[in-house]
Amino acid sequence: MSEAALSERVIIPMTEALVAAVDDFRFANRMPSRAEAIRHLLLAGLTERLGELARMLQTHTPLCQLSDMQVRAALELMQQRGWRLVPPAKETA
Repeated sequence: MSEAALSERVIIPMTEALVAAVDDFRFANRMPSRAEAIRHLLLAGLTERLGELARMLQTHTPLCQLSDMQVRAALELMQQRGWRLVPPAKETA
């Protein structure tokens, strides 16, 4: 990642155990820094969450299948309006 793209600094308090887990991940994956490991883990988590939301929207949109771009636009609009996505309750037999 280019240094120009890294213009913001974020301070995140963490427990010693969480820092140790990040460091273990960093060394296991030969990351150049703790910050790079945290960025990687954060992006992976966000990507996974977006994928879950996209699947949820696509599952509950019977008339069409949404593209990734449409899902992102819908999520952005929902966020702007303060709406939250809640997974449907599981049916009990």
